[in-house]
Amino acid sequence: LVQRKNVRVNGSAGDGWISMWGPTDADSANGELGTGVVVVPTSECTIVTDSVHHTIVGSEQKPNRFTYYTGAGWTRSGDFASESEWTAYLKRYAEVLRAPVQVSISFRR
Repeated sequence: LVQRKNVRVNGSAGDGWISMWGPTDADSANGELGTGVVVVPTSECTIVTDSVHHTIVGSEQKPNRFTYYTGAGWTRSGDFASESEWTAYLKRYAEVLRAPVQVSISFRR
């Protein structure tokens, strides 16, 4: 995630997610924007920050395969009214990835 002025970073490396929330620009009429990344659970993730980015780093699940989901929420879209709603959404999404629904079907003859 690219760093922006006046934006808060939140995340849980152990749960596999990172997010940012803050103003879209200097004009408060333009609302606030949340961006986030959720990774499929791996053995270990870390959050790394440099002068430009906040990054979640994990190990590949299968050789040459690393699955992640990214998205955004904007207050003016009506989907997320606050940072707490955005963060709750990302936490729930990460929980679903850690405990997916499993269905098995058996046939009797």
